Amino acid sequence: MGITQEMWKLASPIDFGNELTASEEAKAWKTIWSAGHGVAKITDNPSISELVSRLKREFKSAIENQYKLLEQYGL
Repeated sequence: MGITQEMWKLASPIDFGNELTASEEAKAWKTIWSAGHGVAKITDNPSISELVSRLKREFKSAIENQYKLLEQYGL
């Protein structure tokens, strides 16, 4: 089923001061809101097909950039 359009429309404000206080024990499955991933860069809601294509392009570009950096050192 996944996330429906109706689910996207539901607004649920998060109060980090009350919902995640310092006195609570942090649990990865319950109270950790971010694990270092960059959610701020999400600016659209592409289809799965578009997202996979974009990720493939970005991955290939990153690999090509790494090869260019390695060439500077003769590797």
